[in-house]
Amino acid sequence: LDPSLPRMVEKLVLQVKNQLARNESGLNTKVTSDSGNTDVQINGMVQRTKYPLTALYYLTKVRGYKRVNRFLSHNVEDVDLIWKALVDMRKFNNAATHGDNGSINAKSEFFWEPLYTLWHWMGVLSLVPFSSRVVS
Repeated sequence: LDPSLPRMVEKLVLQVKNQLARNESGLNTKVTSDSGNTDVQINGMVQRTKYPLTALYYLTKVRGYKRVNRFLSHNVEDVDLIWKALVDMRKFNNAATHGDNGSINAKSEFFWEPLYTLWHWMGVLSLVPFSSRVVS
């Protein structure tokens, strides 16, 4: 696994970054919540990035997060993308897990693996020295 790990992580990171950039262009999808009676407006980013981020999560579980974090993109331009993805993912998780009356929906799909991966990626990005003017 180690010889091919950089290539695998690079392809998954590229796919996530492409989907996040696509999300920046305003492409949204309409998804019906598990209860079936309310429509939850979410970014298509959540659905499109779930699988590559989950794959990155499983790679961190197999090889360890320190090994995988070495190959995550650490460009300053990614800070904004990853931060917006974290905010959108959190909004989706809150909308999916809480019903209309504030109760917790046990059948909802909580995306904790992508959140875990995004927070680790944000941790890598936070170590990169950059001017605060770069981030909007």
